[in-house]
Amino acid sequence: MSASEVPWRYRLETRQSIPIMVGLTGVLALLLTLGYLYARERIIASARGQVAQLVGSIARQDDYNRNWLRRGMQPLLRLVATFPHLNGQERKAADADLSALISDARGRQIVDVLLLDENGRMTLRRYDSQKLLSVGPPATTEWTRQRVRAFTTPRWHAPEVDAARNLMLRYSVPIVDTDSGGKAKTIGVCSVSLAISWFADRVHSFSPFKNGSVFFLTRNGMWTLPPQDDIPLARLKTRMLAQASGESSFVWKDTPYMAVFMPMAGGELHLGLLIPRKDLLGDLDWLTHLLGVIGLAVLVLAAYSLHRTSQTVLSPLKPLGRLAARLARGELEADSHAPAPGPATRFPDEAQRLRQATEKLRRALRERMQDLTLIGRTRERLFGEMTFARGMQESMRPPKLPRTADMEVAAFVHTAGDVCGDMYDYFFQSPRRLCCVMGNAAAHGVPAALLTSRIIPLLHELLLTGLAPGKALENSSQVLGPTASREQHMVSVFVGILDLDDGLLCWASAGHTPPFRSLGREVDQLDWTGNMPLGIRDKETYPEREIRLRPGETLLFAGPRLLSVTDALGRSYGERALRRFLAGNTDAPADLVRALYARIRQHAGGPPQDDLTFFAVRWRGDVAKGTPRPPVDPWNVSPEDAGRQEV
Repeated sequence: MSASEVPWRYRLETRQSIPIMVGLTGVLALLLTLGYLYARERIIASARGQVAQLVGSIARQDDYNRNWLRRGMQPLLRLVATFPHLNGQERKAADADLSALISDARGRQIVDVLLLDENGRMTLRRYDSQKLLSVGPPATTEWTRQRVRAFTTPRWHAPEVDAARNLMLRYSVPIVDTDSGGKAKTIGVCSVSLAISWFADRVHSFSPFKNGSVFFLTRNGMWTLPPQDDIPLARLKTRMLAQASGESSFVWKDTPYMAVFMPMAGGELHLGLLIPRKDLLGDLDWLTHLLGVIGLAVLVLAAYSLHRTSQTVLSPLKPLGRLAARLARGELEADSHAPAPGPATRFPDEAQRLRQATEKLRRALRERMQDLTLIGRTRERLFGEMTFARGMQESMRPPKLPRTADMEVAAFVHTAGDVCGDMYDYFFQSPRRLCCVMGNAAAHGVPAALLTSRIIPLLHELLLTGLAPGKALENSSQVLGPTASREQHMVSVFVGILDLDDGLLCWASAGHTPPFRSLGREVDQLDWTGNMPLGIRDKETYPEREIRLRPGETLLFAGPRLLSVTDALGRSYGERALRRFLAGNTDAPADLVRALYARIRQHAGGPPQDDLTFFAVRWRGDVAKGTPRPPVDPWNVSPEDAGRQEV
């Protein structure tokens, strides 16, 4: 067969015209991109060179201005040193003489004279070249009595920008007086501020970009280029303060701009040159657009040729595509309606092998789906069991306590996972004795929940028999001790019994964080006992301690996890923050625990990642007279007064 008898589309494919065309297009696009980037970098480098020359010129002007200010300060300082010894009439003449010494040759000058009298009062006198502008106490706290007395050496202040967007240089010199004993002391400060309104115009004349704008940015974020609150310029300011030098592109007032900036004056000041993009990169952008149109046309032609060629090359693979589509839709059964194999195609071996491999993949996927179905059923069963365990744990929490006239109880529980590893309990040992239990397991999840489900009923039963807190912990440690061979069996517990008649709290701790007590602005924490947690030693003694609550005092029972909740930066909530929250908090216990959880959530930036359990008990007593109330039987209350205080 001659070349002329071969169809045109096959000749393209045989000669590999499409791959060559695509390769040449990619190489051309790469060369154009590299050329554009190189030309752009050279243009920007030229702009940076211009800014560097401006920085050198401004540095020379800045040195001249600073020397001029230093020389001008000498006669001003000699005249100001006489102010403390002048009377009223002489002071007026000295004010006129001082205004006459002020020169606006290099820009408008403002002279501030801050004097400190014998009584420690400070008086600020402000002058310009015309007159005394104002007299009175200083409006800012830049200079205090301590700073004035400690100021002994002249110094330059950081460059500033005034309200008129002028660059300001300020130089301060101490005013020294010598007493009768020959001892020198600083009695004031004389500062000269020079507003260089002509500086930007003078620098602009050095620039080759006539449509550009020169501006200055101080280290504290003030600059000579308005407006102050323009969003693109605010982003430029942020980048200039974060980088030493560079360039930035943005749109300002509907015009594309490029800013080139460099530091000067030891980093105290930044010089920037704002250039319209069309002045800097206009010709380069036009050439780029032209080449982009040409490149786009070439790519369209190449895509059309590739499409026509692919129709012929990929036609034998259509059955494989249909099989792949069925796999994508999840149809893993064999296709009973598949057409019979047709005549031999151009690539019979490759297509046939691909179809066989895809068929094997279909069978493997079918078997895998059967396995996944079994796994899903298993997971569903496990989820149901975990849901049941969580419901069982919630049902084991303390029931509603009857409301009494001299006691309020409220609790809050946050579970990070399926089940909670913290434990708490409160119940009446007798009609006038309230038992409070707070604990925390060392493990997490299901092991911790199983351990706490064992400890809570045990302590509940021991305390109901009338045992004291320490003795109840000793018996619990003996029961748990033989199995406490691993760390996850350890649990810290705090047990306290509150007498509602006289506010006496008898308590013992097994390595658990003691509760906080608060009344008004007073916040304190019960003493640590230093005893081992349950599960360390089976023969451990837990001494008891007693405190007497004041009427209206609140006890907050919480574990160490509350204080260790961290924010995005890894900082813990901490005891100090908890004390600030409790100080002065007069909310009812139900509102207090809600507000505490909201504060913890705000600190963590969302729901805490660990289990949190805490509850508050407030003993009212007789708040008005400061004596305990008469005994009230908590079990004989009306149904409408009985209600749970737990949140």
